[in-house]
This record gives sequence, structure tokens and C-alpha cells, in this order.
Amino acid sequence: MALTRARAVSYDANADESRFLVDPSRADRYQRTFPEKSQQPAGLSGTSLEIYDSRLDSALQVYEAADHGDVRFAGFFGNITFPGERELAEQTVVAFRGYQRDDRKMRALRLDGDLRAAVAFNTSYAEGNSNYPLRPL
Repeated sequence: MALTRARAVSYDANADESRFLVDPSRADRYQRTFPEKSQQPAGLSGTSLEIYDSRLDSALQVYEAADHGDVRFAGFFGNITFPGERELAEQTVVAFRGYQRDDRKMRALRLDGDLRAAVAFNTSYAEGNSNYPLRPL
């Protein structure tokens, strides 16, 4: 259930990410709502987009070093309790971390004024682009 809810919120955050690119008049709003929604699957208190990635990396390193006994993130990924869920949740958190990193790269391209490159990176299934891990089967 936690992973299903995390997926729903992540899709909503992904829509905000796309709107950030295509709706410049409301880009500030989507710049604000994306990190709020990102906190729901893997919550890290006191973070912003600028430090979220490093904080998530640290939390995952501690989690691995403590043999899964020290969970330093909240949200859906931090609330895994059923047998068999942990392995799927771990894979999902790693994929989520990659998605978050791709988001920062897309935002950097956009904020540098290269909207065309930002859109291409954000929508391409080619290796090295944001949607590559999500390529259609």
C-alpha cells in the first residue's frame, strides 16, 4: 500500500516538474510544489531541493550500514512493514533518488536558459536522459 501511494504522489510531482517547463507564468508555483510532493515518499525534515539529494544519500548510507535498522527518512518509503515489502521499497528508493537527481539536472538546464535541452532531457527515453529508466517495455 505504501508503495502504491508513493507512486501516485510521485506521478503528481512529475506532472509539476513538466508544468515547470511548459508554464513559465506559474513556474514558481511548480518549483514550490515539487519538493513538497517529493517529501511524501521520502521525507527528510528541514531540506530543500538544494540539499535533498545529499541528505537522501546520507540516509540511505546509514540505512545500509545499519543492516536496515536505522531509517532516517519518513514518508511512504520509511513506513514499510509487511514481509517482502522491504526489498521492493529499497529498489524504489534507489530509483527515486535517481529521479530526483535527474530533476536537478533538468532544472539547471532550464534555469541556465536552455529550455529546449531541458525539455529534451526531461522527455527522452534515450540512455542518459531522465526517462531512460522508465523506457517502455
